[in-house]
Amino acid sequence: MDPDVRPLEEPLAELERRLIDEYLRKQGHDPDALRARHDEAARKLLAAASVYAATKLTEFFKCV
Repeated sequence: MDPDVRPLEEPLAELERRLIDEYLRKQGHDPDALRARHDEAARKLLAAASVYAATKLTEFFKCV
């Protein structure tokens, strides 16, 4: 792979990551530390954060 060429990403991937991080911080967690964990509690929080992000993105696109 060419190091000067960035890999393709979904158009809203960065926004989704930011929404997930926002949710995790509001719950009192460090997003990077949580992603490094592999326990059930971390997986549940990450799943809840993903649902939160998907809901926010859906709300945004309903308004557009």
